[in-house]
Amino acid sequence: MARVAVFDSGLGSLSLVGPLMRATRGEVIYLADRRSYPYGAMSAARLGEAVRRSIVALRARFSPDAVVVGAFERRSIDAATLSSTHLSLLLPLLRRTMPHVTFVDPAASVAARVARIVGVARGPATLSVYTTAAPARLAADLARLGMPHAVSAL
Repeated sequence: MARVAVFDSGLGSLSLVGPLMRATRGEVIYLADRRSYPYGAMSAARLGEAVRRSIVALRARFSPDAVVVGAFERRSIDAATLSSTHLSLLLPLLRRTMPHVTFVDPAASVAARVARIVGVARGPATLSVYTTAAPARLAADLARLGMPHAVSAL
């Protein structure tokens, strides 16, 4: 079965979940790094360490076929998503800086690219949601967004 991990500091990459599940028919693991959220005020070094720590934990616990990252650190990811507002401005620089990373936008494109990387499973798609802190709060946020789901701590 295809296994894809989606990582973000919060809820920003939730738009990828449905398209990924449809495209891969595999297991999608979503991790919200609530322990380090928000990322905006962090130094580059602290941000890099927070993202690296989360991605290492995802890879160690779940051995995903691909990791899709909304907030990223360049050495440990397979695909990075950017909002369409920033993509045209940042894409040339990012491609020069990180030639091994695939940059895609929007969610349907991400799902299609990831399905080409990991393949398509035969069974029904599944979703597991994890957070680095406050699972009940994330579950409540998901419910408010119309996406009720159990949330576990990672």
